[in-house]
Formats: sequence, C-alpha cells, structure tokens
Amino acid sequence: MKTRDGDETPMMVSDIVPGLAFQDTVFFDGGSLTVRHESHAEDGGSRLELHASIDGPKSEELASAMAGLEDVLASDLAGLVALVEREQSAH
Repeated sequence: MKTRDGDETPMMVSDIVPGLAFQDTVFFDGGSLTVRHESHAEDGGSRLELHASIDGPKSEELASAMAGLEDVLASDLAGLVALVEREQSAH
C-alpha cells in the first residue's frame, strides 16, 4: 500500500469471515491501522459496518498524521455498499 506521501508500507489481510467480514492491517513505524468491514443481513437488506483502530506506541502521533481518515473510510464504506448491492442483485 502507498501512503499519501507515496511511501510504500506493508499491509495484510488479517482476518476473513467468508460472506460476512474481512479485516486489513497496515503497518507503520510505531503502530498499525486495522480496518474491519462487516456485512450483516437485516430485514431483507444488509447493515454494513466499518470499524477502524490505530494501535501501537506511536498511535497518537499516527492518528494526528492520519487526519481526514474519516473521508477515506466513508469512501471505502460506499464501495463496500456498492459491492454488497451488486452481489444481492445477482442472486
């Protein structure tokens, strides 16, 4: 994965629950960002959730450097909504 500055940083899919969730973790010097994406069937549709956490000894510094992350996550969630809707309409 590339950061806003264009630097490459390691990333891995850290959990998969087929048909329900996936989680990825990005590793930085002094911490990590973990984002979990979940889809739950609900009343003929789906409820989508996105959870993010920053961990590690430099977590406060990383959180400050990631100002605006909410916008990126909102875009990520919109993409997940589109994917789930395509999957549902295919069935």
